[in-house]
Amino acid sequence: MSMLEADYYRPSSSEVHRVNFSDRLTKIPAIGVVFAATAAVLFATGSLCVKLITSIDPVEVVLFRSLFQSIIYTAIVASYRESLKIPSGERFSLVARCVCGFLTACCSYYSIRMISLGDASTIAFSSPVFVSIFACMCLRESCGPIQLITALLTVLGVVLICKPPFIFGGDSAEFNINWVLGVVIALFGSLTRAVNVICLRQMKLTPSSVVIFYFSLSGVLQSLIVLLVMQDLKFPNNVNDILLLLGVGTFTSLGQYFQTVALKIEEAGPVSMARTLDIVMSFVYQITLLNNPAEWTDLAGAGVVCGSVIIVGLHKWYNRRPEVFSRCLPCLAPRKERANFRGSVTIVPPLQTQEKNTNCNHNSHNNQEAIREVIQNGINGIRLSP
Repeated sequence: MSMLEADYYRPSSSEVHRVNFSDRLTKIPAIGVVFAATAAVLFATGSLCVKLITSIDPVEVVLFRSLFQSIIYTAIVASYRESLKIPSGERFSLVARCVCGFLTACCSYYSIRMISLGDASTIAFSSPVFVSIFACMCLRESCGPIQLITALLTVLGVVLICKPPFIFGGDSAEFNINWVLGVVIALFGSLTRAVNVICLRQMKLTPSSVVIFYFSLSGVLQSLIVLLVMQDLKFPNNVNDILLLLGVGTFTSLGQYFQTVALKIEEAGPVSMARTLDIVMSFVYQITLLNNPAEWTDLAGAGVVCGSVIIVGLHKWYNRRPEVFSRCLPCLAPRKERANFRGSVTIVPPLQTQEKNTNCNHNSHNNQEAIREVIQNGINGIRLSP
Protein backbone atom coordinates (compact mmCIF):
# COMPACT_ATOMS: atom_id res chain seq x y z
CA MET A 1 0.00 0.00 0.00
CA SER A 2 1.60 3.24 -1.10
CA MET A 3 1.23 6.64 0.50
CA LEU A 4 -1.58 7.65 -1.85
CA GLU A 5 -3.35 4.30 -1.63
CA ALA A 6 -3.39 4.39 2.15
CA ASP A 7 -5.28 7.69 2.10
CA TYR A 8 -8.36 5.67 1.13
CA TYR A 9 -7.95 3.00 3.80
CA ARG A 10 -11.22 1.45 4.96
CA PRO A 11 -11.10 -0.64 8.14
CA SER A 12 -12.62 -4.07 8.32
CA SER A 13 -16.04 -4.54 9.83
CA SER A 14 -14.54 -6.13 12.92
CA GLU A 15 -12.18 -3.20 13.48
CA VAL A 16 -15.04 -0.70 13.55
CA HIS A 17 -16.59 -2.24 16.68
CA ARG A 18 -13.42 -3.41 18.39
CA VAL A 19 -11.36 -1.38 20.88
CA ASN A 20 -7.82 -2.10 19.78
CA PHE A 21 -4.27 -0.91 20.19
CA SER A 22 -4.71 2.16 17.97
CA ASP A 23 -7.51 3.51 20.19
CA ARG A 24 -5.12 3.77 23.10
CA LEU A 25 -2.43 5.34 20.91
CA THR A 26 -4.62 8.35 20.15
CA LYS A 27 -3.90 9.67 23.64
CA ILE A 28 -0.20 10.09 22.80
CA PRO A 29 0.52 13.46 21.11
CA ALA A 30 1.78 13.27 17.49
CA ILE A 31 2.10 9.48 17.62
CA GLY A 32 0.44 9.21 14.20
CA VAL A 33 3.18 11.31 12.60
CA VAL A 34 5.82 9.19 14.35
CA PHE A 35 4.23 6.02 12.96
CA ALA A 36 4.11 7.55 9.46
CA ALA A 37 7.81 8.49 9.70
CA THR A 38 8.59 4.94 10.85
CA ALA A 39 6.69 3.59 7.84
CA ALA A 40 8.75 5.83 5.55
CA VAL A 41 12.01 4.48 6.99
CA LEU A 42 10.76 0.90 6.63
CA PHE A 43 9.70 1.41 3.00
CA ALA A 44 13.05 3.01 2.17
CA THR A 45 14.85 0.09 3.82
CA GLY A 46 12.79 -2.35 1.75
CA SER A 47 13.81 -0.47 -1.40
CA LEU A 48 17.45 -0.71 -0.29
CA CYS A 49 17.07 -4.49 -0.01
CA VAL A 50 15.69 -4.59 -3.57
CA LYS A 51 18.70 -2.58 -4.76
CA LEU A 52 21.13 -5.03 -3.16
CA ILE A 53 19.57 -8.19 -4.64
CA THR A 54 21.55 -9.20 -7.72
CA SER A 55 20.97 -12.90 -8.49
CA ILE A 56 17.27 -12.84 -9.48
CA ASP A 57 15.01 -10.76 -11.70
CA PRO A 58 12.93 -7.96 -10.11
CA VAL A 59 9.73 -9.79 -11.11
CA GLU A 60 10.84 -12.67 -8.93
CA VAL A 61 11.34 -10.21 -6.07
CA VAL A 62 7.70 -9.19 -6.59
CA LEU A 63 6.78 -12.90 -6.47
CA PHE A 64 8.45 -13.46 -3.09
CA ARG A 65 7.05 -10.22 -1.68
CA SER A 66 3.52 -11.09 -2.83
CA LEU A 67 3.85 -14.59 -1.38
CA PHE A 68 4.99 -13.13 1.95
CA GLN A 69 2.12 -10.65 2.02
CA SER A 70 -0.47 -13.24 0.98
CA ILE A 71 0.42 -15.36 4.02
CA ILE A 72 0.09 -12.37 6.35
CA TYR A 73 -3.18 -11.08 4.93
CA THR A 74 -4.71 -14.55 4.77
CA ALA A 75 -4.22 -14.70 8.53
CA ILE A 76 -5.66 -11.20 8.94
CA VAL A 77 -8.76 -11.90 6.86
CA ALA A 78 -9.28 -15.21 8.66
CA SER A 79 -8.89 -13.66 12.11
CA TYR A 80 -11.35 -10.85 11.31
CA ARG A 81 -13.67 -13.34 9.55
CA GLU A 82 -14.03 -10.98 6.61
CA SER A 83 -16.25 -11.87 3.69
CA LEU A 84 -14.26 -12.38 0.48
CA LYS A 85 -17.29 -11.61 -1.68
CA ILE A 86 -16.79 -8.42 -3.68
CA PRO A 87 -19.79 -6.20 -4.51
CA SER A 88 -20.76 -6.49 -8.17
CA GLY A 89 -20.07 -2.80 -8.87
CA GLU A 90 -16.49 -3.00 -7.55
CA ARG A 91 -15.20 -6.16 -9.22
CA PHE A 92 -13.79 -4.42 -12.28
CA SER A 93 -12.05 -1.83 -10.05
CA LEU A 94 -10.53 -4.67 -8.00
CA VAL A 95 -9.20 -6.39 -11.14
CA ALA A 96 -7.77 -3.09 -12.42
CA ARG A 97 -6.20 -2.41 -9.02
CA CYS A 98 -4.56 -5.87 -8.98
CA VAL A 99 -3.16 -5.57 -12.51
CA CYS A 100 -1.95 -1.97 -12.10
CA GLY A 101 -0.57 -2.76 -8.65
CA PHE A 102 1.51 -5.58 -10.12
CA LEU A 103 2.79 -3.27 -12.86
CA THR A 104 3.59 -0.62 -10.27
CA ALA A 105 5.65 -3.04 -8.18
CA CYS A 106 7.54 -4.34 -11.22
CA CYS A 107 8.27 -0.84 -12.52
CA SER A 108 9.39 0.30 -9.08
CA TYR A 109 11.82 -2.59 -8.65
CA TYR A 110 13.19 -2.35 -12.19
CA SER A 111 13.76 1.40 -11.80
CA ILE A 112 15.56 0.86 -8.49
CA ARG A 113 17.92 -1.53 -10.27
CA MET A 114 18.55 0.80 -13.24
CA ILE A 115 18.85 4.25 -11.61
CA SER A 116 19.93 5.56 -8.24
CA LEU A 117 17.81 4.76 -5.19
CA GLY A 118 17.10 8.41 -4.38
CA ASP A 119 16.02 9.27 -7.93
CA ALA A 120 13.71 6.24 -8.12
CA SER A 121 12.03 7.14 -4.82
CA THR A 122 11.62 10.78 -5.84
CA ILE A 123 10.02 9.93 -9.18
CA ALA A 124 7.67 7.53 -7.41
CA PHE A 125 6.38 10.48 -5.39
CA SER A 126 5.31 12.25 -8.60
CA SER A 127 2.09 10.21 -8.59
CA PRO A 128 -0.08 13.10 -7.29
CA VAL A 129 0.30 14.81 -10.68
CA PHE A 130 -1.28 11.88 -12.49
CA VAL A 131 -3.86 11.43 -9.72
CA SER A 132 -5.05 15.03 -10.19
CA ILE A 133 -5.28 14.56 -13.95
CA PHE A 134 -7.15 11.25 -13.73
CA ALA A 135 -9.45 12.57 -10.98
CA CYS A 136 -10.45 15.49 -13.21
CA MET A 137 -10.96 13.23 -16.22
CA CYS A 138 -12.59 10.16 -14.65
CA LEU A 139 -14.15 11.34 -11.38
CA ARG A 140 -15.10 14.87 -12.50
CA GLU A 141 -13.24 16.38 -9.55
CA SER A 142 -12.28 20.03 -9.57
CA CYS A 143 -8.70 21.03 -10.24
CA GLY A 144 -7.84 24.22 -8.38
CA PRO A 145 -4.72 26.39 -8.29
CA ILE A 146 -3.11 24.29 -5.54
CA GLN A 147 -3.26 21.18 -7.71
CA LEU A 148 -1.90 23.09 -10.70
CA ILE A 149 1.00 24.59 -8.72
CA THR A 150 2.00 21.29 -7.14
CA ALA A 151 1.78 19.55 -10.51
CA LEU A 152 4.15 22.09 -12.06
CA LEU A 153 6.52 21.80 -9.09
CA THR A 154 6.55 18.01 -9.40
CA VAL A 155 7.28 18.18 -13.11
CA LEU A 156 10.11 20.63 -12.38
CA GLY A 157 11.55 18.25 -9.79
CA VAL A 158 11.45 15.31 -12.21
CA VAL A 159 13.15 17.42 -14.90
CA LEU A 160 15.93 18.32 -12.46
CA ILE A 161 16.44 14.63 -11.77
CA CYS A 162 16.33 13.56 -15.43
CA LYS A 163 18.67 16.35 -16.58
CA PRO A 164 17.80 16.18 -20.30
CA PRO A 165 20.72 17.38 -22.51
CA PHE A 166 18.55 19.82 -24.50
CA ILE A 167 18.00 21.77 -21.23
CA PHE A 168 21.19 21.22 -19.22
CA GLY A 169 23.55 20.90 -22.18
CA GLY A 170 26.17 18.21 -22.60
CA ASP A 171 26.79 15.57 -25.20
CA SER A 172 23.70 13.54 -26.06
CA ALA A 173 25.91 10.62 -27.09
CA GLU A 174 27.12 10.33 -23.49
CA PHE A 175 23.53 10.16 -22.23
CA ASN A 176 23.14 6.75 -20.57
CA ILE A 177 20.37 4.92 -22.41
CA ASN A 178 19.99 2.40 -19.59
CA TRP A 179 19.50 5.28 -17.13
CA VAL A 180 16.95 6.95 -19.42
CA LEU A 181 15.04 3.68 -19.66
CA GLY A 182 15.05 3.44 -15.86
CA VAL A 183 13.56 6.94 -15.58
CA VAL A 184 10.86 6.09 -18.15
CA ILE A 185 10.00 2.90 -16.24
CA ALA A 186 9.82 4.85 -12.97
CA LEU A 187 7.47 7.41 -14.54
CA PHE A 188 5.28 4.62 -15.91
CA GLY A 189 5.17 3.17 -12.40
CA SER A 190 3.95 6.52 -11.10
CA LEU A 191 1.25 6.47 -13.78
CA THR A 192 0.02 3.01 -12.78
CA ARG A 193 0.18 3.99 -9.10
CA ALA A 194 -2.18 6.86 -9.87
CA VAL A 195 -4.57 4.41 -11.55
CA ASN A 196 -4.47 2.37 -8.32
CA VAL A 197 -5.65 5.41 -6.37
CA ILE A 198 -8.52 6.03 -8.79
CA CYS A 199 -9.59 2.39 -8.46
CA LEU A 200 -9.49 2.63 -4.66
CA ARG A 201 -11.65 5.75 -4.77
CA GLN A 202 -14.27 3.80 -6.65
CA MET A 203 -14.23 0.93 -4.14
CA LYS A 204 -16.40 2.27 -1.33
CA LEU A 205 -17.52 -0.98 0.31
CA THR A 206 -14.58 -3.39 0.23
CA PRO A 207 -12.22 -3.29 3.27
CA SER A 208 -8.57 -2.67 2.51
CA SER A 209 -7.51 -5.95 4.12
CA VAL A 210 -9.60 -7.86 1.56
CA VAL A 211 -8.26 -5.71 -1.30
CA ILE A 212 -4.64 -6.36 -0.28
CA PHE A 213 -5.45 -10.08 0.16
CA TYR A 214 -6.64 -10.35 -3.46
CA PHE A 215 -3.79 -8.11 -4.65
CA SER A 216 -1.20 -10.37 -2.98
CA LEU A 217 -2.69 -13.55 -4.45
CA SER A 218 -2.92 -11.99 -7.91
CA GLY A 219 0.68 -10.77 -7.57
CA VAL A 220 1.84 -14.35 -6.99
CA LEU A 221 -0.14 -15.59 -10.02
CA GLN A 222 0.94 -12.77 -12.34
CA SER A 223 4.60 -13.08 -11.31
CA LEU A 224 4.60 -16.83 -11.97
CA ILE A 225 3.08 -16.32 -15.44
CA VAL A 226 5.62 -13.65 -16.39
CA LEU A 227 8.58 -15.65 -15.08
CA LEU A 228 7.45 -18.82 -16.87
CA VAL A 229 7.08 -16.90 -20.13
CA MET A 230 10.52 -15.34 -19.62
CA GLN A 231 11.89 -18.74 -18.53
CA ASP A 232 13.63 -16.96 -15.68
CA LEU A 233 12.13 -18.65 -12.62
CA LYS A 234 14.97 -19.67 -10.33
CA PHE A 235 15.83 -19.81 -6.67
CA PRO A 236 18.38 -17.31 -5.25
CA ASN A 237 21.86 -18.78 -5.47
CA ASN A 238 23.27 -17.25 -2.30
CA VAL A 239 22.24 -16.81 1.31
CA ASN A 240 22.66 -13.04 1.13
CA ASP A 241 19.89 -12.64 -1.48
CA ILE A 242 17.61 -14.99 0.48
CA LEU A 243 17.99 -12.80 3.57
CA LEU A 244 17.42 -9.68 1.47
CA LEU A 245 14.21 -11.19 0.05
CA LEU A 246 12.99 -11.84 3.58
CA GLY A 247 13.94 -8.25 4.37
CA VAL A 248 11.84 -6.96 1.46
CA GLY A 249 8.77 -8.83 2.66
CA THR A 250 9.31 -7.95 6.33
CA PHE A 251 10.05 -4.25 5.90
CA THR A 252 7.26 -3.75 3.36
CA SER A 253 4.68 -5.49 5.54
CA LEU A 254 5.76 -3.60 8.67
CA GLY A 255 5.68 -0.35 6.69
CA GLN A 256 2.11 -1.06 5.60
CA TYR A 257 1.12 -1.80 9.20
CA PHE A 258 2.65 1.39 10.61
CA GLN A 259 1.19 3.48 7.79
CA THR A 260 -2.27 1.99 8.27
CA VAL A 261 -2.22 2.63 12.03
CA ALA A 262 -0.95 6.17 11.39
CA LEU A 263 -3.89 6.92 9.10
CA LYS A 264 -6.33 5.51 11.65
CA ILE A 265 -5.16 7.84 14.43
CA GLU A 266 -3.97 10.88 12.44
CA GLU A 267 -5.15 13.04 9.54
CA ALA A 268 -4.01 12.07 6.03
CA GLY A 269 -2.28 15.44 5.50
CA PRO A 270 0.34 15.14 8.27
CA VAL A 271 0.87 11.48 7.39
CA SER A 272 1.56 12.39 3.75
CA MET A 273 4.08 15.02 4.84
CA ALA A 274 5.84 12.58 7.17
CA ARG A 275 6.09 10.06 4.35
CA THR A 276 8.46 12.39 2.46
CA LEU A 277 11.08 11.03 4.86
CA ASP A 278 11.12 8.09 2.43
CA ILE A 279 12.95 10.29 -0.10
CA VAL A 280 15.37 11.58 2.52
CA MET A 281 16.24 8.09 3.74
CA SER A 282 16.68 6.85 0.17
CA PHE A 283 19.32 9.50 -0.47
CA VAL A 284 20.95 8.74 2.89
CA TYR A 285 21.20 5.05 1.98
CA GLN A 286 22.43 5.92 -1.51
CA ILE A 287 25.24 8.15 -0.27
CA THR A 288 26.31 6.25 2.87
CA LEU A 289 25.70 2.55 2.18
CA LEU A 290 25.79 2.36 -1.63
CA ASN A 291 28.63 4.89 -2.01
CA ASN A 292 26.77 6.60 -4.83
CA PRO A 293 27.10 10.39 -4.51
CA ALA A 294 24.14 12.54 -5.48
CA GLU A 295 24.45 15.55 -7.78
CA TRP A 296 23.06 18.93 -6.82
CA THR A 297 20.31 18.59 -9.43
CA ASP A 298 19.16 15.34 -7.82
CA LEU A 299 18.97 16.94 -4.38
CA ALA A 300 17.25 20.03 -5.79
CA GLY A 301 14.70 17.91 -7.64
CA ALA A 302 14.04 15.84 -4.53
CA GLY A 303 13.57 19.04 -2.51
CA VAL A 304 11.07 20.42 -5.04
CA VAL A 305 9.07 17.17 -5.09
CA CYS A 306 9.08 17.01 -1.28
CA GLY A 307 7.86 20.59 -1.18
CA SER A 308 4.98 19.82 -3.53
CA VAL A 309 4.00 16.78 -1.44
CA ILE A 310 4.04 18.91 1.73
CA ILE A 311 1.84 21.53 0.05
CA VAL A 312 -0.63 18.83 -0.99
CA GLY A 313 -0.60 17.44 2.54
CA LEU A 314 -1.24 20.84 4.11
CA HIS A 315 -4.05 21.57 1.67
CA LYS A 316 -5.64 18.19 2.30
CA TRP A 317 -5.36 18.69 6.06
CA TYR A 318 -6.97 22.13 5.92
CA ASN A 319 -9.85 20.95 3.73
CA ARG A 320 -10.69 18.01 5.99
CA ARG A 321 -10.15 19.50 9.45
CA PRO A 322 -9.82 23.32 9.26
CA GLU A 323 -10.32 23.80 13.01
CA VAL A 324 -7.50 21.35 13.86
CA PHE A 325 -5.27 22.88 11.18
CA SER A 326 -5.84 26.40 12.58
CA ARG A 327 -5.08 25.24 16.11
CA CYS A 328 -1.88 23.35 15.18
CA LEU A 329 -0.55 25.77 12.54
CA PRO A 330 -2.13 29.17 13.20
CA CYS A 331 0.58 30.95 11.20
CA LEU A 332 -0.51 29.13 8.01
CA ALA A 333 -4.25 29.37 8.58
CA PRO A 334 -6.26 32.03 6.70
CA ARG A 335 -6.94 35.24 8.59
CA LYS A 336 -10.65 34.48 8.90
CA GLU A 337 -9.98 31.07 10.42
CA ARG A 338 -7.52 32.59 12.90
CA ALA A 339 -10.10 35.19 13.92
CA ASN A 340 -12.75 32.50 14.38
CA PHE A 341 -10.36 30.38 16.39
CA ARG A 342 -9.41 33.26 18.69
CA GLY A 343 -13.02 34.34 19.05
CA SER A 344 -14.06 30.84 20.02
CA VAL A 345 -11.71 30.75 23.01
CA THR A 346 -13.74 31.68 26.09
CA ILE A 347 -13.25 31.04 29.77
CA VAL A 348 -16.11 29.02 31.14
CA PRO A 349 -16.33 28.57 34.92
CA PRO A 350 -16.68 25.05 36.23
CA LEU A 351 -20.15 23.64 36.57
CA GLN A 352 -19.88 23.44 40.32
CA THR A 353 -18.97 27.11 40.59
CA GLN A 354 -21.86 28.05 38.32
CA GLU A 355 -24.28 26.07 40.45
CA LYS A 356 -22.88 27.67 43.60
CA ASN A 357 -23.27 31.15 42.16
CA THR A 358 -26.81 30.32 41.06
CA ASN A 359 -27.72 29.10 44.55
CA CYS A 360 -26.26 32.24 46.15
CA ASN A 361 -28.21 34.47 43.82
CA HIS A 362 -31.37 32.49 44.51
CA ASN A 363 -30.90 32.70 48.29
CA SER A 364 -30.19 36.45 48.10
CA HIS A 365 -33.37 36.93 46.09
CA ASN A 366 -35.38 34.95 48.67
CA ASN A 367 -33.93 37.01 51.52
CA GLN A 368 -34.88 40.24 49.81
CA GLU A 369 -38.44 39.00 49.31
CA ALA A 370 -38.68 38.02 52.99
CA ILE A 371 -37.48 41.45 54.10
CA ARG A 372 -40.04 43.17 51.85
CA GLU A 373 -42.79 40.94 53.25
CA VAL A 374 -41.84 41.78 56.87
CA ILE A 375 -41.75 45.50 56.15
CA GLN A 376 -45.08 45.35 54.34
CA ASN A 377 -46.68 43.42 57.20
CA GLY A 378 -45.38 45.98 59.67
CA ILE A 379 -46.84 48.81 57.68
CA ASN A 380 -50.16 47.05 57.38
CA GLY A 381 -50.14 46.41 61.13
CA ILE A 382 -49.60 50.07 61.87
CA ARG A 383 -52.49 51.04 59.61
CA LEU A 384 -54.88 48.52 61.24
CA SER A 385 -53.99 49.41 64.84
CA PRO A 386 -56.58 51.54 66.78
